[in-house]
Amino acid sequence: MAPRPPALLGIALVLVVTGCGSSPSTSSSPRPQRWDSIDARVGDVHLLHVHVDAPSGQAHGAGTDAPVLMTISNKGTEDDTLIQVASAYADRVVYRDADGTVRSTVSISVTAGEVASLQDLDGPHLELQNLQVAKVRASSYPVTFRFRRAGSVTVLVPVATRGEPAGSSSPSSQLTAGASASVLGVRRPSRDTAA
Repeated sequence: MAPRPPALLGIALVLVVTGCGSSPSTSSSPRPQRWDSIDARVGDVHLLHVHVDAPSGQAHGAGTDAPVLMTISNKGTEDDTLIQVASAYADRVVYRDADGTVRSTVSISVTAGEVASLQDLDGPHLELQNLQVAKVRASSYPVTFRFRRAGSVTVLVPVATRGEPAGSSSPSSQLTAGASASVLGVRRPSRDTAA
């Protein structure tokens, strides 16, 4: 077999590399991963587009409250319930009804195979109350979500600034698909607490 000229090998390599990078993504993700939210998973429960909402150009100061918006998807065959949410950076996390009523006990049921949307400021959502530290866009709060069956997961929840387009931050602050680096810990419930 005759040796191939290095120029032909170089051109072939460029075509292969260029071709791989130019094809559209065929990700099976239901939505594009954005820099201003995080997805996480514990057991069969998926937390989608989790973020702390902030008005455009403003930060949440110490002593203020901040909404936590998200969607909970139960991919399992059994119903589950979000029974506790906590953050070391807030006095408490509460559930706010669509009419604005605050419930200090969090109990959000998610039927097997269904979703619970907590994405609307005018609808039901979670709220960090009496923040201990001011946070701005592209920073985050550690928040622990505890489910009756699936267990607990602690996630670094980013602050998303309302009114600014996704991707307006620098690439170094972007979160990537999978987001496993921002999930701090997952704990399964003991058999005693799972029932």
